[in-house]
Amino acid sequence: MLLSSFIVNPSVSAPALPLEKSIHHNLLLGREDTRIRGARWVLKNIPPETIIARDYYSPDFHYAPRLSKSSSPKPYPLINLRIGGRNRFDRTTSSLKYLRRSGARYVILSSFMVARFRDFPDCYPLRNAFVDSTEKEGRLVHSENPFLPGYYRFDLDDIYSPFYTVMTRISPGPVVWIYRL
Repeated sequence: MLLSSFIVNPSVSAPALPLEKSIHHNLLLGREDTRIRGARWVLKNIPPETIIARDYYSPDFHYAPRLSKSSSPKPYPLINLRIGGRNRFDRTTSSLKYLRRSGARYVILSSFMVARFRDFPDCYPLRNAFVDSTEKEGRLVHSENPFLPGYYRFDLDDIYSPFYTVMTRISPGPVVWIYRL
């Protein structure tokens, strides 16, 4: 009897939403992060020793031994893109021309980094130009999306835990895009 009034009566069921969100949040955090899935794809599809450029929030391969069934993980030389932070954009190393000259064959970007620039295009013209050129000149070969179809909203707090977007997610982590140069 109490359960039926709890579900039907809106004034009584209001506490159910935070409980539902909390349960979904806990279940979500038990799923594999998009960066882990992206790293698994790289390990399976990109040859060893291929140079990869990545932003700060993209898959990192320091945990590759745990992701690979092989006893010796595939090593990937990484170029860490300096495209984050107010004063941390490096025009030289964060250009496709430089990356190609350095031998990079792939660029991995994440929504945790890219969405900040897209939300404020006038404040970050160089960063947006880099992302635009990557999208235009690179070929998207793989992506990992943590959201339900039709949903996407970047919230800076989601970097630590997907609290605000928890009900529109199927896994934790950023959207991950892998481009072939």
